[in-house]
Amino acid sequence: MIREKSCGAIVYTKVKGKRLYLIEQMLGGHHGVPKGHMEAGESEEDTALREIKEEVGLRVALDNGFRRVITYMSRPGVEKEVVYFTALRESMDTYLQADEVQSIEWLELDQAIERIAYEEMRGVIWEADAYLHGKDNSNGTFRALDLSMERQGAARP
Repeated sequence: MIREKSCGAIVYTKVKGKRLYLIEQMLGGHHGVPKGHMEAGESEEDTALREIKEEVGLRVALDNGFRRVITYMSRPGVEKEVVYFTALRESMDTYLQADEVQSIEWLELDQAIERIAYEEMRGVIWEADAYLHGKDNSNGTFRALDLSMERQGAARP
């Protein structure tokens, strides 16, 4: 079995009190968030920062307090692990990596989740939002949320 590892982030900004998430439309037509393969000698955080800069040109503040992992078979005989963090946009300038990214959008949570085809990725974005909501309401200290209850339809705090 071949194992691959990629890292990326749920990139967000705040505009007029609303949190907006960066969603990419890739050349293949699917939607996602910035991520890519680790290079030799890179940490997970370094990979995520590099991929965000390469794909959309943004400088971000990475928060490794949120770390989620998705593992799946990317093709027969290849298991892929993808690590996601959250990242706050610091720069305003963006550009698109022409050989990968077709367009980007800044969307509110519900719209961002609707764009994503893969259930696990939608879950990561939702968990990132819950994490950020907890940070917003606890002055930087994460307040544990029962994500399983919330996913079953309980109201968010």
